[in-house]
Amino acid sequence: MLSARTELVAGLVFTVLIALALVMTSRIDLAFSSDLETFSGPRAYPGIILGVMLALNLAVVTQQLLRIRSGETGGGLPVLTGRTRLAAAVFATLVAFFLAFEPVGYILTMVPLLFVAALLNGTRNLVAAALVAVGLSAVCLVIFRYGLNTVLPEGILGIDMVF
Repeated sequence: MLSARTELVAGLVFTVLIALALVMTSRIDLAFSSDLETFSGPRAYPGIILGVMLALNLAVVTQQLLRIRSGETGGGLPVLTGRTRLAAAVFATLVAFFLAFEPVGYILTMVPLLFVAALLNGTRNLVAAALVAVGLSAVCLVIFRYGLNTVLPEGILGIDMVF
C-alpha cells in the first residue's frame, strides 16, 4: 500500500504534468481561425479533457492533504496492481503524446501512440500492429489535411513538403 505522503507527491507530480499539457494545448496554432474561435476548435476538446483531469487530480491531492493532517498513515491504494499498471501506461503514453505532438510533429507522434495503444490492447502480432499504426496515421493525415483542410503540426519532418 502507498502511504498518504507518497500518494500526495504522485498527485502533485501529475498536477504539474497536467498543467503543463494544458499550457501546451493553449498554444495550439489556430492558423485559419478568427479571434472568436479562441475557445473552440482545436483547443477546445483537449482543454476540456485536461481541465477535468486537473480538477479530479486536485480533488485527490486535497484528499491526501486532509489524510496527512488528520494523522492517517496507512490504508492507501494498492501499489501497482494490473489495472493500475495499465492506467499508468495509458496516462504516460498520453502525456508523452501531448507533450511531443507540437514540437515533434503529427507523424512521429501518432504512429507510436497507435502502436502503444495496440500493445496495451493485447496485440501479439507486432508487425501487424506497426503496419496498422502507420496506415491509420496516413489515412488520418489525408482526412485532416484534405478532407477537413486542417494543418497538422509538421514537426521535424515538414509534412507540407511531402503532402
